[in-house]
Amino acid sequence: MKGILKLLLALLVIGATALVVFWFARPLDTSFDAVRTTVPNSDYSHFAEIDAVRVHYQEKGRGTPLVLIHGFTSSTYSWKDVFEPLSKNFRVIAVDLKGFGFSGKPDGDYTRRAQAILVTHLLDYLKIERAWLCGNSMGGEIALNLALQNPQRVAGLILIDSSGVSVNGASSVAPSYVSIPIVGRALTAFAMTSDRLVRQGLVKSFYDASKIDEERVASYYRPLRTRGG
Repeated sequence: MKGILKLLLALLVIGATALVVFWFARPLDTSFDAVRTTVPNSDYSHFAEIDAVRVHYQEKGRGTPLVLIHGFTSSTYSWKDVFEPLSKNFRVIAVDLKGFGFSGKPDGDYTRRAQAILVTHLLDYLKIERAWLCGNSMGGEIALNLALQNPQRVAGLILIDSSGVSVNGASSVAPSYVSIPIVGRALTAFAMTSDRLVRQGLVKSFYDASKIDEERVASYYRPLRTRGG
């Protein structure tokens, strides 16, 4: 009996050690400078410290401010094909939300209400009083939250396949198991050891399969390989 207990204890120690090594072998976050040449529209990328979060955004053009807000698991990459054309008529700002893309990924509040506050404070930082908000999926819900919080800051809403808004709710869009201490993050890390889930998600999301190339897969997968992502 003692021999079995010792064996189980040894296996437990080995497993825990392997998990720690595996976890900390992953980078904390993606280095923008290291991959700058592969980032669409990187010449227009900027970083700002907003509410103690490093926020990455891309800005180009003059005129009416138009803020582009991406969906869940996405980033400014979502807007890569429309960023340049829109900048000919608008002051376009595409933002990486907290926890996404090249923005910081600290622990804390990741609700859509909190993300809306972050975008509002980015507007303050850029000295923009009113803007059009264009949100896709989760980004649409964030745009709606911002409009509810500060209607005077919103000139108009463009909602692309937007999720809805619950005025009284404050839940997170992250899977519930992620909140389990240690276990949640470990399961997520193991699930992201390959880009299979990303490819599957893109196949379900795109009607035109030709859009799912290696560049797109890599751009969506890159932040998910990090501890923060």
